[in-house]
Amino acid sequence: MLPFFGFTVMGSMVYLRALFLVGFTLFMNDVNGAQQTVLIAKEQLGDNQKPTDLAFLIFDNVLSELKQDYDFKFVVASAERMWLLLKQADNACAFNKMKTIERAEMAYFSAMPVISFPPNRLISRISLGQASTQSLSQLAKNARELVGVVDGRMYGPAADAIINTKPENFYIGKGNDKAARLRNMLIQGKLDVILEYAMTFESFLPETEDMSRFFIYRVEELSNEYVDGFIACSKSAVGARLIKQIDEVMASEAFMIKAKSLIHQHVPKIESENIILRIFEKK
Repeated sequence: MLPFFGFTVMGSMVYLRALFLVGFTLFMNDVNGAQQTVLIAKEQLGDNQKPTDLAFLIFDNVLSELKQDYDFKFVVASAERMWLLLKQADNACAFNKMKTIERAEMAYFSAMPVISFPPNRLISRISLGQASTQSLSQLAKNARELVGVVDGRMYGPAADAIINTKPENFYIGKGNDKAARLRNMLIQGKLDVILEYAMTFESFLPETEDMSRFFIYRVEELSNEYVDGFIACSKSAVGARLIKQIDEVMASEAFMIKAKSLIHQHVPKIESENIILRIFEKK
């Protein structure tokens, strides 16, 4: 993996050659109408993890419909660096991103979310009590178990305020693969609790692990609203054109059929119908 704009790019080319090839490709796009290169920022998978993240599978179906016009190159980046890439480059996209007023200033967003998640949950390898809902504030105050959180991720105003007020009582994961590292630390017993989407945790759980050995709790300070993850692209002519095409793909009947099938395959029925309703009611 090699550095590019402060990120790591999958491949075996040397750094200067990578810069030259991307620059040359962009030049040729203008000269002869060849495929437009687009950088796709993606979180790195941890060791022995399955690439079955539902958001990525749905997003990949969108990309497959556009490969005739675009050459998509995946870039490994942390949450903060994804947004830096979108600001620095005019040909970058990321997926499964929360849409906010501030972020809308630096990127174009798809009209429909690529996925809709239930709120983050407290996922623990030990019992935190009989109640199905636990207080993040109380956990931070007691500091008996460090709660693992991802640096740069937005958990919601109330949760963010608690984390920022008592950061010393949280294990704040940093680095390109920090979310994967936190999941691995929980699995290996190096952390007792993490704040994560239950669907994401289960998707990346190694095949040798059983979800039933973990405890999952609702978080008192988080609303019970679902969190929508959109596709975001650079705020440029390239980004605007690509988002327009993405919206057209996601509004098509063929895409809806594929996306609904994937959701039914990867999500329990009790959640799948709500997710489908939330995604496609935004059409």
